[in-house]
Order: sequence, then structure tokens, then C-alpha cells
Amino acid sequence: MHKLKSHAVTSQRIEPKDGVDDFPTPPWGIRAPIEHGLFGDKAALRTMTCLEPACGRGHMAETLKEYFGKVVASDLLDYGYDHAGRDFLTYPYQAQSFDWVITNPPCNRGKQFVLRALPIARVGVAIIARTQFLEGAERYGNLFEPHPPTVILSSSSAARWSRDAMTARYRRRRPTRGSSGANRLQLKATRRN
Repeated sequence: MHKLKSHAVTSQRIEPKDGVDDFPTPPWGIRAPIEHGLFGDKAALRTMTCLEPACGRGHMAETLKEYFGKVVASDLLDYGYDHAGRDFLTYPYQAQSFDWVITNPPCNRGKQFVLRALPIARVGVAIIARTQFLEGAERYGNLFEPHPPTVILSSSSAARWSRDAMTARYRRRRPTRGSSGANRLQLKATRRN
């Protein structure tokens, strides 16, 4: 029998179904889209607020603080960073209480995170997720059809997800629009006018 070698076919999560989906975003994973203007004018971001509701140990939140005037970071689990023990899906955030909600949600709760974030964000919602997040008729009908993404950004280099993203080495490359490939860094943003 011939073993499948295509990463696109064989890319599967190793995390157990009841696992915590702890795959931090490297700093360049959010810095690149901001630097390339996908969140608008960088100077304007200094006057805006951002919620990062799946912050883990704060890897992405620390990078967001370089750009946004105020960043509130939380996580369901206690990784020792900001508001530990706050379940984003049930916490009583007020409608339109942040300009942006930007996060790398747990893979098994991505759709729920986006649907929860939409009423909280005044300007937009951006998530970083695997390419597989775009797939599925149920997800299309409940998420993408009523809330179509404005931008889908694929990185020109596959992100090597690491549980220790702050010390891992990553090459910075300019992101490209429309490149394909499974398990590549993706940004989905929904902006409101």
C-alpha cells in the first residue's frame, strides 16, 4: 500500500478532542497583516481598542499592544497572562465594546468564536486559523453566507505552529493574497462600514 505524502491530504490535528488546542501564533503571524495595512491605517489603530479572547500566554496580545491603543487579553485557561478563567463564549461583553476582536481561537471552536465576536466588534473581527476553517456546508450556511469575509489572506510560507512560539525561529516573508495550501497561515477579517 502506498502512503500518502501530501501535506494537504494528511494534515491532521494531533491534539486530543478534549485538548486545549494550545498552538500559539508567532508574533509575525499578526504583525505582517497589520504592517501591510489589512487593519487600516496603523496610526488610526493607536486610537482603537482590541480584544484578544484566546490569548494563552500572550504571544499575539503582546504584538497587538505594539499597534493598538488598548488591548484586553483573556483566556479560558490560566497561562499566567491577563484575564485567566474568562470564557469568551459566555462572558457578558457589551455589544460593540471593542473596535476589533482579533484572535487565534481553538480549532474546534472557531465558528463559535467568530459568531460571538461579531456583535462585540465595532470595526471588525479577524481570526487566524487553518485553511480547513473555510470548508464545510454547515459552516458556510451558518457563518460565511450571512457574514462573508472581506479578506482571506494566506501566507506565502507555512507557519510552523509551536507550543513555544516566542522562542521558535520563524522566517518573515511578505504575505500574498490568494496563495493556496493546507495548514498555511490564514487571516479572515470581517470589516464593518
